Amino acid sequence: MASFTFQILSCRTQAHHDGGITLAFNISGAATHEAGPLWGTMNAVQKSEVLLHAEEWLQAWGTFYTPPQPLVHEPRQSGIEATLQARMLSQRHRSFFNAYRFLDLLFHEIPGDGKLNLAVEILLTALHNDNNTRMEVKDAEGILSASRPLTIDDAIMANLVNLALELKDCLVAPFRRLHKDTPSVSSVHSDPSGFTPAINQSTHDRLSILREKVLTRDNDRCVVSGAGDESLVDYLNDEELSLFQSFATLECCHVFPHALNGEAASSEAKVQIWSLLDFISPGVSHELQGVEIDSPKNAITLRQELHTLFGQLKLWFTEKEVLEDGVVYKLETGNRLRVSPGFWPKDDLVILRTRDGIDAPSRRLLEIHRALAVAASLSGAGTDIDKLLRDEADLAVLAQDGSTADTLGSLLNIAISKRPCE
Repeated sequence: MASFTFQILSCRTQAHHDGGITLAFNISGAATHEAGPLWGTMNAVQKSEVLLHAEEWLQAWGTFYTPPQPLVHEPRQSGIEATLQARMLSQRHRSFFNAYRFLDLLFHEIPGDGKLNLAVEILLTALHNDNNTRMEVKDAEGILSASRPLTIDDAIMANLVNLALELKDCLVAPFRRLHKDTPSVSSVHSDPSGFTPAINQSTHDRLSILREKVLTRDNDRCVVSGAGDESLVDYLNDEELSLFQSFATLECCHVFPHALNGEAASSEAKVQIWSLLDFISPGVSHELQGVEIDSPKNAITLRQELHTLFGQLKLWFTEKEVLEDGVVYKLETGNRLRVSPGFWPKDDLVILRTRDGIDAPSRRLLEIHRALAVAASLSGAGTDIDKLLRDEADLAVLAQDGSTADTLGSLLNIAISKRPCE
């Protein structure tokens, strides 16, 4: 296959308030140039055609993958050599299939204008010529006509694989990594492990206030398991305690990690993540600017075990019904065995409400979290990210002050080094 380096991850991605996006690309060392916002001038029919055509490309790409065929070995080839060759081909095939599944799932799960952004990018990615030079496309008609007929070859598949890997390695993996570095608000006061991420006093106070607000809104309970905050045991009477089935250590869980706007939020890596979040959900960065990252709309109360799964993108909320004072969600996971039976809600349903004037968790933020979680968990990419984060932890690149700016750069370097060869 042809070798191709796609660099959507550069910090030249610019989201516009009207939902448009401008992307600057550097293709195989060529001069950087602007590509977009193409869909800003599209009419409704053209937008539908772009979405449909991107889906056709993904379907065509999917037909590329068939179960690996048994190898026919030369008589001189030893059994060990044959086994190693088969294993390498199998791992490469699986990596490519995971990339396809990840991009396909992400495309179908991200909402609205973000899906259109990704559709345009899929079509532009498929429009590189044999020299890996991005074709000049001026408008919707240009992109639709240039990307027909549908002919998937090795070079185009390599381009699409790299697009998937960039989104996985430069958005989803760091998003998970930053959840790990976000202080669990209950542990701001005391952390059993003895480790508390470095935060200044104003952040400490803001997180403490957030926890109290979110606990009040969520009725002093984990929104999933219904367990009460264990601190209540010390001052409630027997009648009040009887209203709770169980008690646990509860944590204020950020939907978008606090560390995105933490002390090192201006780092290049975090600017890059926000750019990609604006790519899949235009304007979302403006909703969580500054201290807004620590507002009740970006937080829910969960017990420790569920907080961990939510931060790892292994647990998510799927919207089912909008009520007058809240929203009904279906709780989902890629593997039900990850969650203890006693923690799971009846009928898989959870209601997240507004209470006492405190905003319910943002439907938009939960929808974005869900899209990332579904794409990672159901594609096999989640396993790749698990391995990536373990490798990053083994290198012990976390700075002594607890900052993550260098950590994210190291995470990306590890991810690139482990990509399958073209």
